[in-house]
Amino acid sequence: MDMASTTACGVPDFGIVADGGQTYWIECKARGGKLTEKQQAFGAAAQKLGHRYAVVWNFAQYLERINEWRKETK
Repeated sequence: MDMASTTACGVPDFGIVADGGQTYWIECKARGGKLTEKQQAFGAAAQKLGHRYAVVWNFAQYLERINEWRKETK
């Protein structure tokens, strides 16, 4: 990511609407980046409600997580 998101504080960088009513939320961090309290709260709330949420530090991790989630829902 080359700049900060323009969404509300705590909302992940990517929200993906997937098959079967699934939603995937992905927060992308630069090397050494840490989640803010609002990002942690969003992730915890999303997971508690049954949504998929992940934090990734590179594109390979992003693809791995998406592929893993897709396999789980098939």
